[in-house]
Amino acid sequence: MDSNQEVFVASRDRANEEVHRAMKAGHPPGLAVLFFTELWERFSYYGMRALLILYMTNHFLWSQDKASAYYKWYTSLVYFSPLLGGYLADRWLGNRLAVIIGGTLMAIGHFLMAFEQYEMFLSALIFLILGNGFFKPNMSTQVGRLYPEGDARRDSAYTIFYMGINLGALLSPLICGTLGEGVGFHWGFGAAGVGMVLGLIIYLAGQPWVVEVSGSSKTHAVAVEVGASERPAHWLSLLFRNVLAIAGAVLVAASAVGILGRLGWLALDSVPLLSTLTLDNAAALGIAGVAASIMAWIAFQLEGVALDRVTAIYALFLFVMCFWAAFEQAGNVMNIWADKHTARQWVGIEVPATWFQAVNPLLIVLLAPPFAMLWTFLAQKGWHMSIPAKMAWGVFLMGLSFTVMIGAAWMEDRPTETTLPSLPPGLALNQHGQVCIVGGAEGLEPVSFGRLLYDPATGRLALRGVLTDLERDRILRATAPREYRQAVEELVQRADNAAERERHFEVRVQLDTLPKDFDFRYTTLDLEKHRVGYDPHSQSLVARKRLADREQKLLLLAAVDAPLRQALEELVRQSSAFRVSMWWLLVHYLLATAGELCLSPVGLSMVSKLSPARFATMLMGLWLMTSFFGNFIAGAFGEIWGTITPVAFFSTFVLILMTAACILVVLIRPIRKMMHGVN
Repeated sequence: MDSNQEVFVASRDRANEEVHRAMKAGHPPGLAVLFFTELWERFSYYGMRALLILYMTNHFLWSQDKASAYYKWYTSLVYFSPLLGGYLADRWLGNRLAVIIGGTLMAIGHFLMAFEQYEMFLSALIFLILGNGFFKPNMSTQVGRLYPEGDARRDSAYTIFYMGINLGALLSPLICGTLGEGVGFHWGFGAAGVGMVLGLIIYLAGQPWVVEVSGSSKTHAVAVEVGASERPAHWLSLLFRNVLAIAGAVLVAASAVGILGRLGWLALDSVPLLSTLTLDNAAALGIAGVAASIMAWIAFQLEGVALDRVTAIYALFLFVMCFWAAFEQAGNVMNIWADKHTARQWVGIEVPATWFQAVNPLLIVLLAPPFAMLWTFLAQKGWHMSIPAKMAWGVFLMGLSFTVMIGAAWMEDRPTETTLPSLPPGLALNQHGQVCIVGGAEGLEPVSFGRLLYDPATGRLALRGVLTDLERDRILRATAPREYRQAVEELVQRADNAAERERHFEVRVQLDTLPKDFDFRYTTLDLEKHRVGYDPHSQSLVARKRLADREQKLLLLAAVDAPLRQALEELVRQSSAFRVSMWWLLVHYLLATAGELCLSPVGLSMVSKLSPARFATMLMGLWLMTSFFGNFIAGAFGEIWGTITPVAFFSTFVLILMTAACILVVLIRPIRKMMHGVN
């Protein structure tokens, strides 16, 4: 070692000694910096998440399946990108630079949400996904590096840090949600962006206090009892790793064939399963196949106790995915339920739908200490609950929370009816008497959960449950005459062409003959305010900007069938009385949060305890992938919302979760054996 290196090492050691002495009185000041940085980052993320599905459905007027598809990929990739961000930080960037890059990208993404164009919206999601990938894993890593290895304060530091996460998640729906629903969605997204910038400023200003202690990032192997390395692996472990290897190969192959088929390079029409694969589902299969292959590769590097312990981790993957697939409906279907199917009047005010997103973090803060005391009390009484047993309770409580929603759905599923002389063109009846939109994916697409029925003999239009304003307008748009649709499409094309040539323009499309029931007031568009409108003097549709998907759909409402409009307005008015009490949602979130406290905290701890040192990081990344797949499955379920009744939808989750909980109960004993004494 040369003299310069000796000076550096001596200086570093003296600095560490000073840091250690300063920390003896309590936590290092860097924890406060990371606490408030994470608080504001989570404020921005959950603020945007609370508004996202409502923005796509209420503002863009997208259908539920399209909005859920975007929500599915966004929330899934948010949990996938940290694998890339963590890798780049470990190899080249370092934690600090990665956090700064991530915070900057996320701030840009939030502010891009203030623009309505589809291209801006898509760019915003990409910036947010990439930014989260750089930010999230490196913030958590830095907390641990504030403390020397073995410091007892590290666990309490992560508890404090976790409270910052939940405080940000609690505040964001109340602030961003209130602005988004009450003033305008772009105000809510802007507030999320301000929160991210504030977090980034705190992080940069607090750098002198974020001091990483040497030796804090060392990884130690799991302690193995004497003679454990010579034990043979359990036969289930040996079988499971072979199944994983086969499953990984099959899934990757199916994904490749599915993607090539969707791109038109392979003919799959004659293959029953692969012909139904969409491009995004084929991509998800590929990711699942790669994950299974990595899991198998790790398993084949291990023997004896190490293999058993890793197999115990793998065995719980599927159950955790089921849990998150249900839990993550909070930002998707449960958000829609709060917005459209819940009576939100309280002491004379209407509670914003996004406020229900604050219930879970509030309950986390309130219930976490009692749950910690409960585990301690049970252990003192000799009733120590194992990790798989706690997870079984978590899955069961999640299933119980959806049982509550079945009750809410039964309460909402009440009948009403009105008169309608006949169904206008664009609508038709299927063999079950359900009103359908002509030209759907299967020719006839039932509307309003399939609960809107029509009897031509009596002229009665019957409904069960709440008819939402979005579903009313979707039905009405289907009745716009073909000639008027063509005029709207022509206006869109002319506006697109003009926008490419000049910044300020005005294009017109004259309506030679007005549709029979034409009334432009129903579009809610105004030429001066929205730069899209109707000129009655020249009988023309006018645009002074490029038209978004929202304006195109609103324009169609001017030419819909008037008798149908009156009938649907009557059903909307009558069925609004069927909106259910807020208490159904609150009890649902209470049980779901209790389930989360049984499952989520013990998961990360379990992985860290059972993982062999050389695969600890990879296994933690794979564990986080359960959230990727859970969010993807949640979004896929969101895509079928509205195609089956709410009772059937919620019952599906109850069936899946309760079945998973029962299977996990049966597996508790073998999983505990494979954990070899780790609790």
